[in-house]
Order: sequence, then structure tokens, then C-alpha cells
Amino acid sequence: MKRLFILGATLVGCAAAIALFPACNDTASTTSPAGETGSVSGTVTFTGTWPTTPPGGGIQVSIYSSLMPPGVPGGPPDAFTNPLNKTTDFPTYNFKLSGIDPGDYAAVFVGWRDPSNPSGAKLIGTYWVYVDSLGVAANGLPKPPGPSTVTVEKGKDTGGLDIVADLDLSGP
Repeated sequence: MKRLFILGATLVGCAAAIALFPACNDTASTTSPAGETGSVSGTVTFTGTWPTTPPGGGIQVSIYSSLMPPGVPGGPPDAFTNPLNKTTDFPTYNFKLSGIDPGDYAAVFVGWRDPSNPSGAKLIGTYWVYVDSLGVAANGLPKPPGPSTVTVEKGKDTGGLDIVADLDLSGP
């Protein structure tokens, strides 16, 4: 029974990792008219060593409207940044995700996707109540109490979303 539970949890984690990042590098689009959307912004503070997998892997900040148990993305992100660059986005990165439909969002994550194995995406940081510490455990799952929700308002920027991300969680 324990093995079946572990297998099920692993399969859910793998499915979530596959959905963690979109297949393209463009920012997400929305169908809302101009001025009808909002944005979120903040700073990612990186710890650890930048991935060496050429060209460094795809590190992105993404926002999600829903999560699946055990607190991982339940589908593609609602908006995301272009892949980050070690030379310009390290050790801190100021992000802004624009064009987001108003509403409550379940999580803002920082994740890494190996370009040679996109199904191996991993969470390396999340916006959560303890903004000065890492919100992701070594197994790639959010630490309790989990990600903090974010409310996006029409025509406004929800700022101050500070995230600690551990680049050492991105490795194999």
C-alpha cells in the first residue's frame, strides 16, 4: 500500500512538472482588452550555483491560477517571464508579469526546466508568507503552509512579491 501511495505521488509530481513551464519562450497572452488586466512584480533572490546544463536551463517566474495536491501547478501558467540569464539576472532578478486577468491566483513560482529534458521541470522557489526564506523543500514541493495567494486587480500592479530561489534544487 505504501509503495502504491509513493508511486501515485511520484506520478502526480511528474505530471505537474511537465505542466510547470510552457513549451515556448514568449510571454503568455490574454484575450482581455487593454487596460482590463493587471500585473504582479517583485524580486527573486537566488542562492546556490547557476545550472551548467547548456545554455543554463530555462529558469522562469510563473503565476498559476490553480494548484493540484500536493501544491504543484495544475496546468500551464497564466503568465511567465522569458528564460532568465545568469549574466544579467543573477544574483537578483526584478520581475514583472503583465497582462494578467484580474482575480485570485494560487501561486507565483520560480522553476527550472532542463532544455534536454523538459519533463524534468523543478520548482526552485515560491512566493510565500516567509519572504526571506526558501519556500520549496529539497524534494521540489512547496513547504507548509504552501504558496501565498496573490490578488490581481484591474489596472494595478501587485508589487512586493519577493521570492528566494535555490538554484541547487535545479540539478539532477
